[in-house]
Amino acid sequence: MYLDVILHAVDGVLTLLLIGMVGYALAGRGWFGVETQRLLPRLTMEITLPPYMFYVQATAISRNELLDMVYAGLLPFTAMTLTYLFSRLLIRLLRIPKGKRGITSVAFTCSNTIYLGLPINLALFGEAALPYVLLYYAVNSMLFWTMGVYLVAGDSEDSKHALLSRETLRSFISPPMMGLIAGVMAVLLHIPLPPFLLNSSKMLGGITIPLILLSLGITMHGMRLRNIRPNRELILILLGRFICSPLILFGLSFFFPVPTLMLQVFIIQSSLPVITNLAVVANYYKANEELGALAVTSSTLLCLFTVPLLMILVTLAL
Repeated sequence: MYLDVILHAVDGVLTLLLIGMVGYALAGRGWFGVETQRLLPRLTMEITLPPYMFYVQATAISRNELLDMVYAGLLPFTAMTLTYLFSRLLIRLLRIPKGKRGITSVAFTCSNTIYLGLPINLALFGEAALPYVLLYYAVNSMLFWTMGVYLVAGDSEDSKHALLSRETLRSFISPPMMGLIAGVMAVLLHIPLPPFLLNSSKMLGGITIPLILLSLGITMHGMRLRNIRPNRELILILLGRFICSPLILFGLSFFFPVPTLMLQVFIIQSSLPVITNLAVVANYYKANEELGALAVTSSTLLCLFTVPLLMILVTLAL
């Protein structure tokens, strides 16, 4: 039994790596210029992922199950809040300098729940995990585009940014989030959906995972290992992403009991690399963008080793 679980986890990882390596190899052969590298993430986030989320949310879960998940959302929300507070304590103890504290806290707390979380959980648990992936994504996005953006902007001396503003609202209401919200509303309001709409959403959304993995492979090819220099901030961020965050969530699960599959998905989601948008937001606010890019790059590279191990541990332990 244990051997079957291990083989299943390894098979899931190898599937993802194989598709990602196709993108990596093609990037090495010069197939993708700058415009193409920008196009793939945009195509995914704005064109294929929204209908994918809409289709999954509208068809994979009933109205009663959706209402029950409101309670389940308290687990990732509480876990991420405590993770953030713990990061602030460690930042104070380690005397992280001003100008790096916000980015360090956000990187410590917020994970890459879509670009990595979606294909990893699908490979490990199948489509039954999708509603829980989307639930964690919603909580993660809400905290990142409000508190997270506020903290990152606070690292810049030139930037003044309100915690709740039109800018953070526009960022939170992204195309994928709109697809998720549309699916939720269709379920809650019992809106009859014509077959052609569902079929179109399914077909268009079906290319999302391959596009994500190809894009990740291209991104990995562009990373330069020689530019990675470990420092206190980076070590603290990696500690938070791969150890503290999943441990805090697992500990809270004794106070917020949820189904086993949901807990497994949440633990995987909580232990993924730093949210990719951190580097973009840091660059926008001119708030130590080097640290933001370093956190995203190094944690993404390290996840090649941490994710397979965690996938095996989660499937064996829960």
